[in-house]
Amino acid sequence: MRVREFSENGAASIETPLRVRTALAASRQPERPRQPRRWEWRHITYSIAIHSSFSSGRCMVWIPEEVSERWMPIGPRIQQHAAEIVDVAGWEPDQDNPIPAVGKRAKEILVCPSPPPYGFLIGRHRYLFKKPNVDAENPQIWSEVIAYEIGKLCGIPVPPAFLAFNSGTNEIGVLIEFFFGYHDEENERRFVHAIDRFQALNSEVDFRRGSLRSNLLLTRSHRIPNWRDWWAETLAFDALISNGDRHSENWGFLVEHAPEEVVRYRLAPAFDNGSSLGWRIRDEDLRNQLSADAVQRFISRGKHHYGWIDGDHQGAYHVELCRKYLSVYETASPTFRRVIQLDDADLERVVTWAQGFAYPARFSGYRAEFMLAVLRAKLALLRAI
Repeated sequence: MRVREFSENGAASIETPLRVRTALAASRQPERPRQPRRWEWRHITYSIAIHSSFSSGRCMVWIPEEVSERWMPIGPRIQQHAAEIVDVAGWEPDQDNPIPAVGKRAKEILVCPSPPPYGFLIGRHRYLFKKPNVDAENPQIWSEVIAYEIGKLCGIPVPPAFLAFNSGTNEIGVLIEFFFGYHDEENERRFVHAIDRFQALNSEVDFRRGSLRSNLLLTRSHRIPNWRDWWAETLAFDALISNGDRHSENWGFLVEHAPEEVVRYRLAPAFDNGSSLGWRIRDEDLRNQLSADAVQRFISRGKHHYGWIDGDHQGAYHVELCRKYLSVYETASPTFRRVIQLDDADLERVVTWAQGFAYPARFSGYRAEFMLAVLRAKLALLRAI
């Protein structure tokens, strides 16, 4: 496999064998001590505000001693360094899940070696290695990784996602941490897609344009704590990153079987965020998408995968559906507004960090400029609600 590169201005340049590039990247990887576990981000509920600081490019969190033991294991890890692109060659396939997960993209479920190669990985934990089917889908790798970085800034539970490759097969992809099955879980959890719960209850689902109201009714029927806040966060997050793919197979429930046969349902983290941030636009076309008018046209077309009711295309536009939700659930407004408290410095830090990777699917200067323009415009629209 040969990977076409683009120079910083987005123009096509040379083609280089992936094995050569990855070997060069590996040669630059320094030995660095892992961060202590106490500095990992962890989430206890979806309504807790995250107070973060940046130190030497590493994203850390202060965890109050009185609540740290009750936090869920999912959470932002220390930030991936430009010289730490993960090589999954030699990782063992997960014996409990030999069949790839559902979805359009090629996937493998792999188990991280122990000890893990980098401090942001968890030894003996499962990861999804999601690969683009064709080169045109390469930007989805970056959308997934940057959506995770933005989720950290917003304080939203998003499965950690990292740049990866397989030096044995010459494949690139994104490595996504499983958000359940942690070794320190008090009670075993499993994940159930929303579509499975809809079908179990004989509820009809419109796959072309679903219904937020139906999603809310399903959530309430499972006695989810803080469900209003979870949907406020997820709506704000999807609108911010221009995600239009939150259909009923891209959200769901974590099911926990507690002692005395008590079954508890919680909403899972916001996973599968690759169909966002203008991933369909080719690098060579981005230079024509940077004007204020072009950015506005892109934003004006953005929709959630669902409207307020089934088939509601007009009410599915990102900002409009957020406005509708907050008009019905006013108590969720503080949570919604917490999500959009980013500033330009936060966003610029993320795209600058992304441009530092010598990765076969380069994050071009044009893509960085386009993402920044879209994110800034979306923040302004969401804050005006």
